[in-house]
Amino acid sequence: MAPAELEFLAEDTPIRISPFFESGPLRLLVGMCGPFRTGTPIEVPVWLAVTFAKRKKCNVEPPDWMTVEVLEAIREWEQHPDHAHELSPDLPFHYFELASLLLTLPTSEKGCLVFRANDNPNHVRTLVDELQMIRLAKLAKTGLRILHRMPTMRLLGVCAMELNVLRPQILHTRDAFNVLDPPSEMDTQDSSLQTPDESTYEPPQRKIRRTVL
Repeated sequence: MAPAELEFLAEDTPIRISPFFESGPLRLLVGMCGPFRTGTPIEVPVWLAVTFAKRKKCNVEPPDWMTVEVLEAIREWEQHPDHAHELSPDLPFHYFELASLLLTLPTSEKGCLVFRANDNPNHVRTLVDELQMIRLAKLAKTGLRILHRMPTMRLLGVCAMELNVLRPQILHTRDAFNVLDPPSEMDTQDSSLQTPDESTYEPPQRKIRRTVL
């Protein structure tokens, strides 16, 4: 999936704005939105918030996670040795796409992204980029380790961009393992007909039929 497609999916995420205009409800494909009253915060889809902001019709409030304090705490959690094979659940599924969309808005004029007084947008952007690199590096190591040990692969806390980057790498690695050690026809038939008891099941070594969930 192309980055533009991920951004398109992320644009339906609700976000709070402070409008500078008066209007009745708008009928959108996803339902009604509004009414709009000057100075009264309201939640709208990100794509509509960005459209209004570029037309100087509203200010946009960053999501709660998009602050220096929260992002630094998540970065510290990600870098802790105890979480070497885990991903923080405190980031939304489309965190990277949302940050990319919102940080295109100005921060010091009408129709802007209004950060808290102590939050620097450049610092926020840097933290998001650092989190992206840290998490992708952890996923690359964790994914290969899991491929050697389990017939299925379940990754908790993975976000859209990371999954999009990881998927082709995992599939390519799985195919390479299948070439080196192809599953037998009997194993394939057995695995399609039987569901092992999780309490007693021990995954066989180097069975490379993998599924990314």
